[in-house]
Amino acid sequence: MQFFQGTKGLGVVTKGTTVTNQGGVETLYFLTASNLPPANYTFTAVATDNGGLSSTSAPVMVTVVLPPPPQVTILNPDNGAKYVAPANIYIATVERFFAKPIAQVEFLSGKTILSVSNTPSFYWKNVQADAYTLTAIATDTGGISATSPPVSITVTTNRPGGPH
Repeated sequence: MQFFQGTKGLGVVTKGTTVTNQGGVETLYFLTASNLPPANYTFTAVATDNGGLSSTSAPVMVTVVLPPPPQVTILNPDNGAKYVAPANIYIATVERFFAKPIAQVEFLSGKTILSVSNTPSFYWKNVQADAYTLTAIATDTGGISATSPPVSITVTTNRPGGPH
């Protein structure tokens, strides 16, 4: 079986995998095309029997796209959350679209690093009254990083809605 991308030969596979299904016995041939840049591709296969007769498959269209960029998002606390001092605040993140495992997550308040962890969450303890802007920076084992959108929280000395 010869495989083509357009008119360019990709390779020849001489051994297939035989399977039995409701339609009978079939032999399947596989070829992996790797490291294709983003584009639209047309693939075909040409089968040639022992007598030299050949037949070309119907074309298969494939679109290769770039993966989305890595993302990190703070799931907890919610943007606009309010706490009473001294607060213990659970900060949790989710990381998506990284090609490699996450090596660390940095948790920040403004430019101050609160924690560097190999897990996607941590407890920020004894937080005093103030307004804070939280972000997280996730870095994978290949050194690729992404920064979360900011989350604003407020820690007050009084219970919200209570006497002043």
